[in-house]
Amino acid sequence: MELLLINGRIYTMNRTRDVYEGLAVKDGRIVQLGKTDDILSLRTDATRIIDLRGNIVIPGFNDSHMHLLSYGYSQRNIKLDGCASLRELKARVKYFIQRENIQAGQWVEGRGWDQNLFDVKEIPNRYDLDQISLEIPIVLGRTCGQMCIANTKALALLDLLSPQGAMDHGSVLADENGIPTGIFTGEAINLIYGRLPKLGVEAIKKTILRACEDYVSQGITSLQTDDFELKRAGTPEEILEAYFQLDREGKLPLKVNLMMYLPTAADMERILGLGYQTGYGSPLFRIGPCKTDTDGSLGGRTAALKECYSDDQNTCGEIYFDHDKLEEMVRLAYEHECQFVCDAIGDRAMDMVLDVYEKVLEQDGANPYRFGIDHCQISNPDIIERFQRNGILAGLELGFVMSDLDIVETRVGKERAQYTYNWKSFVDAGVCCAAGSDSPVEPFSPLHGIYAAVSRKNWKGNPEEGWLPQQKLSVEEAVRMFTAGSAYATFEEEEKGALEIGKYADMIVLSQDIFQIDVEELPRVEVMRTIVNGKIVYRHY
Repeated sequence: MELLLINGRIYTMNRTRDVYEGLAVKDGRIVQLGKTDDILSLRTDATRIIDLRGNIVIPGFNDSHMHLLSYGYSQRNIKLDGCASLRELKARVKYFIQRENIQAGQWVEGRGWDQNLFDVKEIPNRYDLDQISLEIPIVLGRTCGQMCIANTKALALLDLLSPQGAMDHGSVLADENGIPTGIFTGEAINLIYGRLPKLGVEAIKKTILRACEDYVSQGITSLQTDDFELKRAGTPEEILEAYFQLDREGKLPLKVNLMMYLPTAADMERILGLGYQTGYGSPLFRIGPCKTDTDGSLGGRTAALKECYSDDQNTCGEIYFDHDKLEEMVRLAYEHECQFVCDAIGDRAMDMVLDVYEKVLEQDGANPYRFGIDHCQISNPDIIERFQRNGILAGLELGFVMSDLDIVETRVGKERAQYTYNWKSFVDAGVCCAAGSDSPVEPFSPLHGIYAAVSRKNWKGNPEEGWLPQQKLSVEEAVRMFTAGSAYATFEEEEKGALEIGKYADMIVLSQDIFQIDVEELPRVEVMRTIVNGKIVYRHY
C-alpha cells in the first residue's frame, strides 16, 4: 500500500454522502475507505501514513474555467488589480518602468485594471498612456481579458494608427476621423497581442509550471484551461507541444484539460484535422472542448444584452458571431464528435448559443458531446429552462458575484438584476453546473469562489444578508460544482469528483471543517495538503 490517511473525516462527496475516518491508496487510486484501525491493517513497510489529527479531507478541486498560461504570464507583468484611479494606474506603470530599467523600444505589458473601480469611471485611451511614455510601447489588459489599451508608440510600431475597418469578432474604437484611440475589444485585442514576439515552447513550459505551483497550493488537482487565447505565447501547435512535452517528462503536478480557443471555423478545421479532439491525450493532459467567446463583459459594457444598458442607452453590448457562423463552428465540432463550449455573459448571447445548440442537436434529442455555456451571468427563467431541457452544461464562475454585484443594478437596472448570477436557480432546475474561477480575471482559490457563492457579498463584506440571498448556494452545493460538476464536464465522472474505491486519489486536506464552520470563517480556511494520484504535490508548513 502506498499511502494511508487515518484519524480524519473523509467527506467522500458521493451520492450517499458517506464519511469515513481513513482511506488507502495504491497505484494512484483509492482502494479502501473505512475506520482508522481497518485502514492501518493494510500498511506495509513501504507505506506512507498521514495522521490527519481530525482534519477533513475532500475531493480535490477541479476548476472548470481558467487561463493557466495567461495567469502564469501575468506574474511577470505589471499587476493593475485594484487600481482606484487612472492616476494610480499610471503610477504603477511608471514605477515598473523605473524598477525594471525599461528602455525605449522595450514592450511594457500589464493586466487587471477595471475602470469601475476608478474615481472617474472612464476607460483610459492611448493619450492617457502617452503621459507615461512616448518612447516605450505600452499595452494594458483589462481585468476581463476582453479589452486592452495601448499607447501611441505601441500603435505606431504595429502600424495601427490608421483606420482599421470593421471586424467580425471585436472592435477597434476610433475617433471622428477613424483613427484608433488605443482601445481594443474582443478578438481585436490580438491586433496587438498576436503580433508581439512569441514566448516559444520552452518559455511556455516554464510559465505553465510556475502557474501550477500556485494552483496546487489552493487545492486544485484538476483544471480546464483556455490557453490558445494567449496569442502572446505562440501558436496553438506550440502550446500543445509544450504540454505534451511536460506530460512526457512527468512534470505536470496536476491534471490539465485543455479548452481549445478557436475563434473561426478555419481555425477549428486546422486543429481538428491534426487529430486533436475531446479526450485525446493522457490522464494528466488531455484535449477538452473547442471553445469560443460570443460576447464581452458586463464591466466593459460589451456583454450582449437583449435590451440596452441602463446606464448607456446607446449600446446593448457586442455579439461576436452571427447565428450562421456560430452554427457552422458548432456543427463542425459535432461532426468530429468534439465537445463545444461558448462563453456567454449576456442574455442575448446565451439565447443565440442555445438557438444554435438546439438546431445542431435536434436530431439527437440529447446532448451526447456535452455542449456547454460558461459564465451565464445575465439570465432569466426561460434561459435556465432551456439549459435543463436540452441538457446543456452551465459553467459558473462563482467569484464574479463579489466583483460585480456593486455594478449590476447600474448596468442592467433593478428588474433585470433579479435574474443575474442565479446559481441557485440553475441548481434547483437540475442543470449540471461546473464551477470555475476564470483566473487571472478573478482569484483562482476555489475556497474564494465557494465563499462568494454562499455569502454573495462584495469584497467589503456587503450587503450583510448577501445580495439576492435567495440565490445563495450551500457549501455542499458549491463544493460539488468544483468537484463532481467539473468532472462531468470532462466526461470523467467515473474517475474523479468523489472519493470512492477505484477513483483517482485526488484530494485535499483542509485546516477546518468547511461544512460545519460559520460561513464567515471560510476565507480563513487553509489547504494543508494537496494530493494528486496519491502523491503529495503541496504541503502547508
